[in-house]
Amino acid sequence: MYQEFTPFAELADYIESIWIQESAVSPKALPTTVLPTGRVELVLQYGDLFTQLINGRYELMPRCHVVGQRNQPIMVRATGKTGIVLVRFKPCGAYALFGGALPEISRRIIDISLIWPKTDIDVLVEQLQLAENSDARAGCIQDFITDKLHEPRIDDLCAVAVAKINLGWGSHRISQIANDFGLSRRQFSRRFTRQVGTSPKQLSSVLRSQKAIACLQSGKHAQDVIDLCGYVDQAHMIHNVVTHTNNTPSRIQRQSSQKLQQFFNCTDLTSYCGLTYL
Repeated sequence: MYQEFTPFAELADYIESIWIQESAVSPKALPTTVLPTGRVELVLQYGDLFTQLINGRYELMPRCHVVGQRNQPIMVRATGKTGIVLVRFKPCGAYALFGGALPEISRRIIDISLIWPKTDIDVLVEQLQLAENSDARAGCIQDFITDKLHEPRIDDLCAVAVAKINLGWGSHRISQIANDFGLSRRQFSRRFTRQVGTSPKQLSSVLRSQKAIACLQSGKHAQDVIDLCGYVDQAHMIHNVVTHTNNTPSRIQRQSSQKLQQFFNCTDLTSYCGLTYL
């Protein structure tokens, strides 16, 4: 069972979407590739814990964790009955919850009991487990987030910069964007990284790969993808896609779409592509 919820009006500036995934015990669960999306995500497991492939071994993931900005995929696998609430923040939205700690979270998965009191997390998990339905669970996590907001202001400059990078499919020169704002590249990058949790160059690379993957999966020819995404040549595209997926473009084109991908993967190229699973 997969469900998506629209965030409360007061959280709409920060949260892109809220997803709930439930499934029965699957003793032969296959590993799933989770792609970098250019967003920070909050994951709460009220079912059996998932495991993550780390250095060749599957290790249990924290029950409640934040996934920072990253540039490489991760491999996860269910261990039993699945019950997950996943909150995806807008590119500039997570700062309202985590503030200046975002760069420290980058490329990491952090147990949120290291960020907020464990007693608060224990209460939240219990509420999720005892909730009557998914609507109640979506409400619980949003109430929790509302209570934890400490910097409810979006940096308009960074929001405009993110939109510009996305509309340019990651091909904009960062120095030119900085110049448009009257900032040096270094000043702009520091301000952007603090707000978004990753550098503008890295976000550009991730968003470009997201667009490329969506094009490839839609059946577009490789040369068309190179042109649309502003790659220098085929080697440039292959390097970008492999970096963020651990898969070659040709292999991605051959893969069949699964139900998990069909529900969670957003391929709207005019918006922020959200290809979560591969």
